Amino acid sequence: MLRNLHNKPEYTKPKLRKAPEWLDEEDINLSAIRDLIKQIKGYNGGNSSKADFLIRRAVDEFSHALKSSGLPLDKPVDEDLLIKRIEASKPLRDYFIDYFETLIEKDLPVGEIAADFFESLHNNVMNTKNLSQYFPANLEFYFFFIWESFICTTAILLHFDKYGEINKMLVRTYYLNDGNRNENSYSYVEFKKNFPVIEECCKPKSGQDYNQKDIVKKFFHYLALIQ
Repeated sequence: MLRNLHNKPEYTKPKLRKAPEWLDEEDINLSAIRDLIKQIKGYNGGNSSKADFLIRRAVDEFSHALKSSGLPLDKPVDEDLLIKRIEASKPLRDYFIDYFETLIEKDLPVGEIAADFFESLHNNVMNTKNLSQYFPANLEFYFFFIWESFICTTAILLHFDKYGEINKMLVRTYYLNDGNRNENSYSYVEFKKNFPVIEECCKPKSGQDYNQKDIVKKFFHYLALIQ
């Protein structure tokens, strides 16, 4: 009674975390991804075929969402639009983090799943075979998202002490196409691209640091520790 009178309850509600950005605004329809994550969260481990189906579907849904939010490849790069699209892709990145943490929670083979995910995502969004011409600079949007997501994945695995799963991602041979469905073998380093438009045009105009140097520096610091 004394606690109630003085507004000092014995048990207090935990503070809410910062609301995800997708609650305020979505520039693209992410309902399919949201539904997919909900289904994975409801997975009880009893049906491996269902898990495989949901994981394959996840690649398709994220690829579709990423291509829907990207720049038109057959037009000259619009620097201002590039930055806007990167900012608008944050809800998609947050969903990816939610998806990946759910895989860890369900004790699924996250290292293999992540490696397959990045290989397939790259090949899906890099398909320029049917275009008579395209502007490579517009691909920076995709490269940025993939590399940022790769860094986020590594950080999550480090947080949960999943060093074996990190190793699976790093030693994997990735078969990536060049836009014309010609596949070549690469290490994960191929995902780390240069961003000349962002660095030379967008960054000076916006005053924001989009080159991820600090994040990448920390990533390679952790990488040196686990190798």
